[in-house]
Amino acid sequence: MTKSPLRPIIFLDIDDVLCPNQLYGSSHVFDALYNPERASTELYEGLFSRESIYVLNQLVAEFKPAVVLTTSWLLLLQQHHFLALFNRSGLSCVASSLHDCWGAFGNLGDSRLQVIDDWLVQHHSGEPILVLDDVNSGQSLIDSFLVESGRAVLCEEGSCLKLEHLPVAREALRRPYSHSHPWL
Repeated sequence: MTKSPLRPIIFLDIDDVLCPNQLYGSSHVFDALYNPERASTELYEGLFSRESIYVLNQLVAEFKPAVVLTTSWLLLLQQHHFLALFNRSGLSCVASSLHDCWGAFGNLGDSRLQVIDDWLVQHHSGEPILVLDDVNSGQSLIDSFLVESGRAVLCEEGSCLKLEHLPVAREALRRPYSHSHPWL
């Protein structure tokens, strides 16, 4: 009997990865999810970049990863809010792919790198990992071993996840990750 491969993990930020914060942003989402009667169809259609939705859907379809949220939106939304948001915004595959430990919650002042590292120490079993973040909230990732070893895609402010990020993302999701040897 052969051992099945480990399911890859995607650490997912929202602002500037999926949400360009142009027409709609987090304040609109918070209001809509806590006051559903005020939510418009346009909100869910215009919240996330179409290209980012396509790219993330491609990665989930191809690699069947577990998704762990690293967004600051974790401070204000609960799991059922994220499920509703993803299901209404063209990312139902993400809603159905959330890891059992679906949020990388940190303490006030923790860097994104520290939050991800702490999550890995507690839950990681050698599976491939990919970090999808941006240069602002993921500033601590910029010169980190995750970027240097090709395990992270850092989007520019307002630009979000793009087709050009697919090769790096695919490569990261194909390679098991060892924290003691992050360059592998």
